[in-house]
Amino acid sequence: MADIAALVGAGFTAVYAAMLLCMLVPYEPRRRAGRPTFSVLIANAEKGRILRKTLAAIRAADYPQRSIEIIVIDSTGEKDVARAARTYRAKICRDTRCSGKGAALNIGIRKAGNEVLYFLDADTTPERGAFAAIASSLSDETPVVVGITIGTNKGGMAPLLARLELVLLPVANYLFSRVFMTAGIGGRNFAIYRKRLMHLGGFRHGLTEDINLNHRLFHSKSRILYHPGVRGSELVPSELGHMFRQHERWVRGCIGEVGKAGRTDLMSVILMFPVVVTVVYFYAFIPLLAALFFFTGNALALAGVAAAMLIAMYQAARYLTAAETIGAPFIASLLALFSIGVVLVVLAKMALGIPISWYKTPKK
Repeated sequence: MADIAALVGAGFTAVYAAMLLCMLVPYEPRRRAGRPTFSVLIANAEKGRILRKTLAAIRAADYPQRSIEIIVIDSTGEKDVARAARTYRAKICRDTRCSGKGAALNIGIRKAGNEVLYFLDADTTPERGAFAAIASSLSDETPVVVGITIGTNKGGMAPLLARLELVLLPVANYLFSRVFMTAGIGGRNFAIYRKRLMHLGGFRHGLTEDINLNHRLFHSKSRILYHPGVRGSELVPSELGHMFRQHERWVRGCIGEVGKAGRTDLMSVILMFPVVVTVVYFYAFIPLLAALFFFTGNALALAGVAAAMLIAMYQAARYLTAAETIGAPFIASLLALFSIGVVLVVLAKMALGIPISWYKTPKK
């Protein structure tokens, strides 16, 4: 028993320590010359006032505006959305079928005329240097660049959990980028050469179109570069119920994609599912490590707990408030319990045959 405890403690401690080391080592992505042209694609299902902030941030970017076109694929049909698009010189396409985000983005891809496609949500505002960071990092070897997104709204338990989750999600990408020379993309704040995405057939319809794209990128041997300089901010769910339904969709979509990839190699499954293989779920093992230390005195198990806590505090210190940094270990543990609860509910619904449909998280 002691030998098994030592092995488990050493294994998890090694993973946590590797993540922490990769985060601490200075990150210098390979730079390329030139300034590619961008088509920014936004699948909009929000109010015009929310979209307007994103469009304003794009037009304020530290990058030649003549090299940036904005395409809004709108499913609302509201006049304030059209007015916002005109104000910021964005093309607008109507998504009359409203058949999901992937289908909407495919409409925009067909309209895009520039070299690089940069995907943002309607409430995702890129920082001024995001375009330049992408332009300096894209290459034939790394045709996809993904960044980090920070939650902006505060107040209440849901934003507290969601803000920490967003800064923890890229932690696995630090490790993947250094060890496996690739990373995983989320549903926004990533860029890809238009020709590469067209070659892959664009987006597929489903609950998690981004995870499906991860799968196809991996099997086409398209490397994904994680660049922490490609920063954006967005609104996070303001209520736990909204956040729970959002995560239900993510988990159900992930399970579906894992099922499709069941005949492929294990590395594919690991690398293409950043939502599943996120450091958040590793926090579920902290009670196990703590129990191992308590019952066996295994120092390695205690070291694993310490490394996990340091990761949470380090990321929070970089992007969140001082209070959130101090409480990061506790918040991360709550987030792990929340995430496990979502997984259990999804599995129960699947067993009972209860469908989980596409869900748009309300934003305020």
